[in-house]
Amino acid sequence: MLSEEIRQILLEELEDLKRRITENMGRADQIVSGKTRDSMQASVQGNAGVLTGRQAFATLETGSRPWSRKPKRTPKWFADLIGEWIDQRGLDLNQWAVAHTIIHKGSKLYRSGGRADIYSPELQKSVDRIGDRILDQYAVLVTNRLTMNEPTKIEV
Repeated sequence: MLSEEIRQILLEELEDLKRRITENMGRADQIVSGKTRDSMQASVQGNAGVLTGRQAFATLETGSRPWSRKPKRTPKWFADLIGEWIDQRGLDLNQWAVAHTIIHKGSKLYRSGGRADIYSPELQKSVDRIGDRILDQYAVLVTNRLTMNEPTKIEV
């Protein structure tokens, strides 16, 4: 089991990751309803730090790809969902046409090749920071134990 200090490091770094992703979403004008932003939850489960988000979280960078099983008609639920997005954006678009295009061609972001600046660069930064902070924690622990001439038992 992880020590409390390491659990705290993981949680702090995941919260910082969440903050940086949110900032990147804002700079890219990808916050409309706030559902994706608000879906991010940082936690430590067992021996792992976890940042969860909505099922379609990856579409922030990849866009929405065309549906593999294209329906004969655009489903009302999907057109309504797109209609909500259009209203929140304040756009003057036909929700049925936009929904049809996404189903058959994918989103504009998908068709343009996507992007890699919302969460991808932030993940490696967090991994590096977590590693550095945990190593620093153990360096202090080992130094303290050695200076006290006590047997060193390190718990992860």
